[in-house]
Amino acid sequence: MTRLDPLASLTAHMQALVAACPQSFLYVLVDGAMLSPDDPDRHVLSERGLPLMPTQAQATPDQYWALPHLIPLTAREVGGEGLALRTSMRWASEADAASWLASSWDRSVLVAALRARLWVQIDERMGAVLRYSDARVLPVLARVLSLEQRTEFFAPLDAWWYMGRSGNIEKLDLAISSAPRPVFAEATLCLDETQQAALQEAAEPDAVAAILRQESPEFLQLQRADRHEFVCRSMAAAKQWKLQSTLALAQYSLMALELGEGFAQTPQWAPLMEDVRAGRLSLAQAAERGGH
Repeated sequence: MTRLDPLASLTAHMQALVAACPQSFLYVLVDGAMLSPDDPDRHVLSERGLPLMPTQAQATPDQYWALPHLIPLTAREVGGEGLALRTSMRWASEADAASWLASSWDRSVLVAALRARLWVQIDERMGAVLRYSDARVLPVLARVLSLEQRTEFFAPLDAWWYMGRSGNIEKLDLAISSAPRPVFAEATLCLDETQQAALQEAAEPDAVAAILRQESPEFLQLQRADRHEFVCRSMAAAKQWKLQSTLALAQYSLMALELGEGFAQTPQWAPLMEDVRAGRLSLAQAAERGGH
């Protein structure tokens, strides 16, 4: 896939929307939990960000930096100038920590609505926080919701853009009902077991990738567009050997990076991996016996 200049692509999307919908305002949505504590531009959150917190909870000072933040964009920034938009582009590229919203709603109502949407119901007695500010969750979330749920959940938005796995700017397919959008300011999303499983399955490669980013210089040398595909291939290969836990999948992926993706089929490793599949050895024990 051809990689486009993401900043130019995003500003073109934004300018086209504002031209067609002048009453719409533009924002950066930042997932503070995904930013490094040492990020040189994290101060932008405290200076310009509107913190979001589930309505059922209160933020402590220690939690503040981990909250999602909504940053309003100025007309100048929509034109590609200024710190906030360029910084958000880096955050999106390095950590999937930023996406971009357009909404015609009054800002205070929008903030309240986004706060409410952080809280989801997963059964009659239990709720959970939905980190939709993690840009990797967005396309999966939009895909698993019913039409009625999408219409309610995305009611505040005119558009939502994110950086895809390829590094290109993608526009989220809101796919909402064509009927007039009511103001679902206090909407509570209820996810059934199938929807929960789909979101958890989609998050698994990112959990493995997070370990690889910490442990493997080779992984960081891969192009952004190649990292997710590599992790998915390695996970599929690992599961053929009955490896299931996130740590085991990550360890197998680390070995694939260092030894080559076909290492488990080589004469040196195939007998050891058969012992792993049979439960006679853990992957760590097999790695030790193989001299890794």
